[in-house]
Amino acid sequence: MLKEVFEVKYAVAKDPATRTPGAVAAKNVAKMAYKAAIRAFLKEFINFNSTVTVEDRRNMGLPVYKTGKTPAPVPSAPPQANVRIPSPGVVEIHYRSAESARERKPAGVYGCEIKWKISDSMVDSWAQLVHSEFDTCSPLRLSFDGPDRGRRLWFALRWENTRGDKGPWSEIQEARIP
Repeated sequence: MLKEVFEVKYAVAKDPATRTPGAVAAKNVAKMAYKAAIRAFLKEFINFNSTVTVEDRRNMGLPVYKTGKTPAPVPSAPPQANVRIPSPGVVEIHYRSAESARERKPAGVYGCEIKWKISDSMVDSWAQLVHSEFDTCSPLRLSFDGPDRGRRLWFALRWENTRGDKGPWSEIQEARIP
């Protein structure tokens, strides 16, 4: 029915004897209604029809959609860290992607795992970092009380993607607890 209405309006708008701004506008309205009906038909009977193959879609000039989720890549580089001391007894570890100047996680990353330890002697292995925190939004804020103030805080960071896959650890870094 919409096809016939469009064809009649088109014939009127095409004929120089009957072509008026009103006839052209009526033809455009009929055309839009016809196109909307075709799109609805395609969506209902082509997009959600399991018998229409990928090859059929290509032959019809229709887009081919992915059938599954794209897995998040395993992070390949560790986070960059910057330490700030906002007040006595507080250490903030700001982290970001190496590719970004802002505090931002890479695409597909859920958060950052931060392992740390308070020790006056140098820590040279990630296994020696006994405390662990997981943070999804930079910065991680650590608060310490009197006896720990003035001591050395050792820490390392790594990204974790949305599927729980972990990237490599950063170098072990040091900060002084104020």
